[in-house]
Amino acid sequence: MLRQKPELNTIYISERMRHSLQPVARSSLTAVVAPMGYGKTTAINWYLNERGREGAAVLRVSIYSANRAIFWKSLQKAFAQAGLTVLEGYECPTDASGAALLLDDLCTALAGERETYLFLDDFHLLRDEQAAAFLCALANRLPGNAHLVVASRNDFLPQGEILRLGQRLHRVGADQLRLNEKELSAYVRRCGMELTEPQRETLLHSCEGWFSAIYLNLHALAERGTLLPTSSDIYAMFTAAYLKPADVLFTNGVTAGQYLPYVQTLIDGLEADCAAQGMEFNWFNTVDGVTFLDYVEDTALAHFGVTAKDVTQLYKDFDMQVYYSRYLDQKG
Repeated sequence: MLRQKPELNTIYISERMRHSLQPVARSSLTAVVAPMGYGKTTAINWYLNERGREGAAVLRVSIYSANRAIFWKSLQKAFAQAGLTVLEGYECPTDASGAALLLDDLCTALAGERETYLFLDDFHLLRDEQAAAFLCALANRLPGNAHLVVASRNDFLPQGEILRLGQRLHRVGADQLRLNEKELSAYVRRCGMELTEPQRETLLHSCEGWFSAIYLNLHALAERGTLLPTSSDIYAMFTAAYLKPADVLFTNGVTAGQYLPYVQTLIDGLEADCAAQGMEFNWFNTVDGVTFLDYVEDTALAHFGVTAKDVTQLYKDFDMQVYYSRYLDQKG
């Protein structure tokens, strides 16, 4: 039962999660490792925004591929935007001596009274053991005011480096990120929704605290009045779309985690209409004189209050027909 219009785009950081993030300010390296959809990026960005409001410098680098040259350019851009010129005109190191020189220059440039945080997101996509080794070496030498935060789906720290880093290292994992029973109830209330006791139990046990699964279930409940079937493959939408829930598709901040469930709801409705009329679903069927493809795309844009001028490159790369074909394949 809804007690008010749902606010599913709300950000919820539990008290337990906030406590888990406190050591970041005392650590040279914080490794946040969990599978897709556990809210790694959301939690870290919330924490860094809080530090930024206190006057800290925050550098953010999103990694999109294993291309080291692209990563290096992103790193240079982040430093430049923070007013740090140390990487200006700097070539990406290709050997041990170059890496050692970079290490010295970075530690010198970051030293000072101002707290500085460098956040590398989706580090698993870089797939570079040398980069991981360099981060460990950097963390061992960083000045006390500088902090490195790395988010990854996979463990990237060798056991020997974990031992060497000792108390300089802080680790956050899926156990800290997932919602427990109390936090789930608080998140549901924050979204402006109410659950029956059976619904709450189903959500608690089927999602196991996984943020993306909880979000998709609440979205289904708001749109259709029921939770997703417990057999639903909640990875399917994002895998099919080549997107992550946190990927931003529009300049107003709407993410794939918000956009795709709504789009899928529209498609499901069209499929149901076709089935009722004994028709095959086809993107070039029409509804009120508009093709299914245009109807889904235009209705979704209107729903999120954006136009074709407000899209990001990720949205431009998204193909609705390819997505749906892959989605059906994913579901089997």
